[in-house]
Amino acid sequence: MDQMNLLKQGLEHLRINPSEKQISQLLNYASEILRWNKRSNLVKADDQSIITHHILDSLSPLEFFKTENPETMLDVGSGAGLPGIPLAIFLDKTRITLCERMSKRTGFLENMRLQLGLKNLDVFTGEYQDLKNNYDIITMRAFAALQDCIQGLAEKLTPRGRILALKGRLSTIAEELALLDNTLYSWQTLELAVPFLEKSERHLVIINKASS
Repeated sequence: MDQMNLLKQGLEHLRINPSEKQISQLLNYASEILRWNKRSNLVKADDQSIITHHILDSLSPLEFFKTENPETMLDVGSGAGLPGIPLAIFLDKTRITLCERMSKRTGFLENMRLQLGLKNLDVFTGEYQDLKNNYDIITMRAFAALQDCIQGLAEKLTPRGRILALKGRLSTIAEELALLDNTLYSWQTLELAVPFLEKSERHLVIINKASS
């Protein structure tokens, strides 16, 4: 199946109704990742898996993000812009910051911001601890174990903010959550149904700071 049909079928499965412009942006983005991969090794992907394992995976919790209606969002450890760029294409009222410490990757992110015309997107080169702003949502995908970053990320949340982490196996998530202090944080885990990845476990972990 070609990329366009794969993408359209996947979005239909996710009940996402894209415009032709959004389809074009996603395909352009996929093409640029594969092109840059030849010299920058952004992600492990081929023509099909860039759609299934990366773009559709990143968009699988889109409806949940929409219900949050965030004004600001931080994608930490953004890498190739996943999930931040696919989400930015559909969350055009949300100001999204992609944070990535490697300058060769932020060069790619800046290029995509301009090429896709994403006026709601900012790119920050450096560690998230150096950011001055706070965010309604902090998201991450393949960034770090929750126990290794939760305290620092929680300090970057607005009072109503929360962390939405895209994760894999439930058993691994349970191990990470067991190491969090439940007097400081509360959490829940939602199963995600990613098109074409039915045999893979994918979950959204939602973490809140406990009320004082």
